[in-house]
Amino acid sequence: MNTKFYFISALASMALLSGCSDNELASVETSQKTPIGFHTVGSQMGSRATIITPSNLQDTDFKVYAFTDKGEEFLGTKDTDYGTNGIHIHHNGTKWDYKTPTDLSYWPGTVTPLNFFAVNPATFDSDLAMNYTWKINDKEQKIWYWCVDEYGGGTGKNIDVMYAIANNQTKNTNSGTVKMKFRHILSQIAFQAKTQDATIEVEIEDIKLFNLGMSGHFTFPENDQKQPTKANWEPTDIASGAAFNVIKGAKASVTNAAITKITNDETNTKTMLVIPQKLKAWQTSAASPKTKADADNDKESYLGINCKIKLNGKYVNGSKDEYEFLYVPFKAEWEPGKRYVYTLIFGGGYTDKGIPVMNPVNFDAEVTDWVEDENNTTTGNDVITQQ
Repeated sequence: MNTKFYFISALASMALLSGCSDNELASVETSQKTPIGFHTVGSQMGSRATIITPSNLQDTDFKVYAFTDKGEEFLGTKDTDYGTNGIHIHHNGTKWDYKTPTDLSYWPGTVTPLNFFAVNPATFDSDLAMNYTWKINDKEQKIWYWCVDEYGGGTGKNIDVMYAIANNQTKNTNSGTVKMKFRHILSQIAFQAKTQDATIEVEIEDIKLFNLGMSGHFTFPENDQKQPTKANWEPTDIASGAAFNVIKGAKASVTNAAITKITNDETNTKTMLVIPQKLKAWQTSAASPKTKADADNDKESYLGINCKIKLNGKYVNGSKDEYEFLYVPFKAEWEPGKRYVYTLIFGGGYTDKGIPVMNPVNFDAEVTDWVEDENNTTTGNDVITQQ
């Protein structure tokens, strides 16, 4: 099969935030002792949740811990179970500061190194209390996250979870200010569509993505120099037939005249946040059909597209009055902090019995980095169906 995957890497490095000024440094009031202050660095990512960019990073908050090289507690207490502990840091409108004044901490000395670990955000809706927790101590740093099916008609929203590490910090490092480089732990996906040629017309009502892990444990990398990968994730086992709604009740018209933005728009407010993982595509073909039920049992992934398709003015899927599900094998390999844009190029798919409708979808792959450049055009993963 022939699919084009273009994905864009979400950078969370100092270079990305080169525009950040020293005014963002959390310099706490002057004292003979040197207080521990914070400077934050982040990168853009979004879904229905608030998009985090350098311009609104100050609207977020985080919980931070610090331990000595000997494993002694310095900021926060060692977590023995999952919770929402840590020292609460927020932006007070002028600087990064301690949410609770009595938490204000001072460096232990000029040569005593500290290792800092942080989780962002610290504040979130109470209905996510069971979806988002963490366990931080000197031996292990883990985040538990369970993605919400936010486009399935409910009110829940996913949140753009990030972590930061700052190793071997001392009073003399950055004048006593800890620079926290926040990196995203989730992947972001978006969908858009077009038809293969002018003879095909499509109207989409719903799209679902089947058989993917929706939760898991994320383990921090060993140090602040290592980028997170899907290997840092331990996704929970995929529930057979588990589905994520991409869109619901959209009634989006698709032609070959231009790309129809289904979940992908200029503000990136309709994209989905998902657990980084590798998805195996439903293995079916005209020569060797495999049913949707068998794909569910084998935990093979596919898109379910509830749509009407007309070829040369005649319905080949659905009818004037009814939509009908068409299924497309779907493979993916998602990494943390990267954005994947999929372009569905309609020409055919499969029934739930694994029988081709018109011709099946092919996949090809191309990769581009996500850069903060307005001249960089975002291309996507072309899901090409051929007649």
